[in-house]
Amino acid sequence: MQAADNRQRIYSAASALFYEKGYNNTTVSEIIEMSKTNKGSFYHHFEDKLHLAYNIYSSMVSGIETAIKGLFPELDDFGRLFLQECIFWRVFFTQAQIRHFASEVCEVSYTGTKMEFLNAILDHAPENMDSRGLIMISGIEYALKSRLVSYVGRFAVRLREEEFVRFYLGVWLGTYGIQSETIQSCIDDAYKSMSELTISSNGFDITVSKTA
Repeated sequence: MQAADNRQRIYSAASALFYEKGYNNTTVSEIIEMSKTNKGSFYHHFEDKLHLAYNIYSSMVSGIETAIKGLFPELDDFGRLFLQECIFWRVFFTQAQIRHFASEVCEVSYTGTKMEFLNAILDHAPENMDSRGLIMISGIEYALKSRLVSYVGRFAVRLREEEFVRFYLGVWLGTYGIQSETIQSCIDDAYKSMSELTISSNGFDITVSKTA
């Protein structure tokens, strides 16, 4: 019980510091001091600061996904992928602290698309795509998401959110051979669904609810 409590205290302290100061400007020592734990406890629960930061980032993304599943149970995985991406980028473009944190974390770390979404994408891709093509696409996906989150974070105020999202999803999913018309139609549906939603945040906790 004590170990679980210490982990939560470290996690909560890191969330508060990352939100206030960003990833790069927060030290492990500051996290330990705020959480009233010690270095041994920190490294027992987390490999390093990056591992902790990515836990927070992943939890934020998973929270969006969980909310979508509850609000739109009729969506298949392909439709849910589009709505999740659109909500993520809406938060990214409108919440400066979250944008700053995500940009810094993705500068040094990124994991690929979840298997359920990858399978949904492949279901919509041409059947003649070979393994070499899929390997190439994996590299493109890595470069796109990690670099764009990092890069766009610096220039978000100069970009139009929806135009960027259409460009990004068009390039990413277009590499799988999915027709542009299909991609843009799915984006249209996602933005239509978003018009029914209220999206707010308390730190890295994202709340997505249907507008009353």
